[in-house]
Amino acid sequence: MKSLTMDIITIQILSILTNLALGLFLLLFTRVQKSYKAYQFWVWSHFTLAMVYVFLGLRGIIPPIYSIIINNLFLILTCNFRIVACLQFFYQKVSLKSLLLIDTLFISLIFYFSIVEDLIIVRTFIVTSCILLTYGFLAWILLKNRDKENSEVILFSAGVFSLYLVLNLLRLAFAVFNPDLIMFNKGTLFNSVYFTSLLILEIIWVTLFFTLTGIRNRQEIREAKEHFEQIFKTSPEAILITRVSDGKILNLNEGFMNITGYSSEEALGKSPLELSIWKNPEARNRMLEELREKGYCQNVEFELIKKDKSLFTGIISSRIININGEEQLISITRDISDRKEAELIIKEKNMELHELNVTKDKFFSIIAHDLKSPLSGFLGITQIMAEGSEKMKLEEFHSLGKSLHESANNVYSLLENLLEWSRMQRGLIEFNPENLDLYFATEETLANIHEFSNQKGVQILNSIPKNTTIYADLQMLNSVLRNLLSNSIKFSNNGNLVEIGFDGSDKNNNRIFIKDSGIGMKKELMDRLFQMDQKVTRRGTGGETSTGLGLLLCKEFIDRHQGKIWVESKENTGSCFWISLPISNLSALAVP
Repeated sequence: MKSLTMDIITIQILSILTNLALGLFLLLFTRVQKSYKAYQFWVWSHFTLAMVYVFLGLRGIIPPIYSIIINNLFLILTCNFRIVACLQFFYQKVSLKSLLLIDTLFISLIFYFSIVEDLIIVRTFIVTSCILLTYGFLAWILLKNRDKENSEVILFSAGVFSLYLVLNLLRLAFAVFNPDLIMFNKGTLFNSVYFTSLLILEIIWVTLFFTLTGIRNRQEIREAKEHFEQIFKTSPEAILITRVSDGKILNLNEGFMNITGYSSEEALGKSPLELSIWKNPEARNRMLEELREKGYCQNVEFELIKKDKSLFTGIISSRIININGEEQLISITRDISDRKEAELIIKEKNMELHELNVTKDKFFSIIAHDLKSPLSGFLGITQIMAEGSEKMKLEEFHSLGKSLHESANNVYSLLENLLEWSRMQRGLIEFNPENLDLYFATEETLANIHEFSNQKGVQILNSIPKNTTIYADLQMLNSVLRNLLSNSIKFSNNGNLVEIGFDGSDKNNNRIFIKDSGIGMKKELMDRLFQMDQKVTRRGTGGETSTGLGLLLCKEFIDRHQGKIWVESKENTGSCFWISLPISNLSALAVP
């Protein structure tokens, strides 16, 4: 009997050491598997179970009431830790409220039947019921979470729990019918079997727990792989996996096929260089150099080529990965051609907005300054006539009338250009090109400026051959010729010659020139002509004002004809303005 008692004490000591060892081992394991909170609670369950055996052995050393209460509190705590660990292992919610309610009930009963009424049989019944409920609940959780992969392990684990339940049911039966057989300090065969079985079951359960963890890890790896494959296959971006050593394509997704037009059969086993995807292979080499230095690159723009040879802009992010000891490159390419096109449209709209603002500023500048100047002169002359008319001689009236006429003519010319330019900006001037006799169109313009040329003493020569036909809008052409001829007269001296002629040497374009022998201009001034954002103000040889608006209007009209206008000039020598209107594709000009 004494030897049996020693055997029970030995088993209890082994149980303490085993649970401490298992707890320490699991504690080290949790440092690796930090994502599983379940391990932390299972660690504490082994430590608290070790304390249960410690206080069982201390019942002959410390007052029994203390060892009984502390021993049973650690046992209840062990049950709680294992329930929480099992629930968290399967990602299920823990009801702390329910646990606390059940704990309060068992603790209250243990306190009552330990302090108020010291009934060991009732306490044994209460503790055994707590163990039965705990491991029955654990078996139910395991069976509830059984699947194809863990089915065998779960069933075996449930069988282990069932064996433990049977032992506790026998213990419960003996507590009712033969209490002496289960007294912890009695060296009975049942106690030896019971405590030895608990030790074996603890080791078996930890082994099964690790087996379930391995199955869980494999499931999560497989799910992560399937998730990656789904993202890989369904992503709208082009994804490639290539071998770093030779650039061969190992895998690709539908996004790559949709964007580039290559099928998987055409691309697999070949490199992007062999498929001629890169517009500039040197750009690819630079990207590979960056990848070798940093291991990755992000959001780099490249021009790429589709199977149908069309270009698209791709933004590429790549990273070098190591699979089975082989360096591979995973690249994600997003087609941003639409975005680049939208950016270009925005840029063009911004330029148009800038031009509109410049146009507005130019318009206000002309109104505020250039129109004010001739009107001020006009008002000054009329004031002199109004205040001193009684004392003036006829010659003075004649001189003032001439000045008045010049001022009115300047105002009229400026207003005419302003109105035409304003209508052009608003799209109100219709474009109606037709076959015209250039000679007669020029004569009509010369008749309108004849008086101005006579006043300046400037001779005009029309050297355009008769029956010269061009395709142009008559109203726009007249406006261009009128402005250019007026400028030539304005910057010519008395006795100078202004010539308008035709150059038919170009087979693709009709060229008209207006040449004068006036004061000419510097290159800096020529560079500012025909530009909306440049202010060009210069007085003519007779003091005439000039705003540069007429030349802007000329350029607008010539651009509408898809033609060109430019100037050749040298200071104190004269200027020659050229107009070039296309001969071919004239039908396209008729489109408004």
